[in-house]
Amino acid sequence: MTVFDRLEAQLLAAHPQHARRHVPRPAPRRIVAFAAAAAAVAVIAAAALSAGSSSTSTPAAQPGDAVAPVVPGKTTVAILNSTRTPGLAGQVATALAKRGWKIGSVTNGPDQSKKSSCIEFTRGHAAAASQIADQLGIETVRPADTVTPVVDIYQRLAGPAVDVIVVVGADRAR
Repeated sequence: MTVFDRLEAQLLAAHPQHARRHVPRPAPRRIVAFAAAAAAVAVIAAAALSAGSSSTSTPAAQPGDAVAPVVPGKTTVAILNSTRTPGLAGQVATALAKRGWKIGSVTNGPDQSKKSSCIEFTRGHAAAASQIADQLGIETVRPADTVTPVVDIYQRLAGPAVDVIVVVGADRAR
């Protein structure tokens, strides 16, 4: 789990009534420029800190080094239908399988009157959850390690080996 995943989980634990909302992403050029600026600052800071050091130790990890790329075939996704529309979870599972995601359990959720869909992710799978959210057009993404009765039920239905849980709401029934 990255530092950002931990911070997000702590924020959501402190304020459970506020789910993560989709924020429009800046243009890719801005992202690259920001990443380059952040990397430059990190390199300058590391150089300044080690300027007086005479040891030949391995350089410290830079932000983003621990984040591995998302591999859909190695990410298990469970889909829970929380509507009264039959087969809706299966449709979402088929769409995700076509994009290479490993599909876990596909079943009905505990609440059949959920209005909006959401995605929950287990520790270390925030990037995969965000990618799935973008592919499905789902705005709410939150960590599944926030202990609430509903999340506990979702995790039991999804199974122990799941990385991402897609809870399908009425907004997906077309």
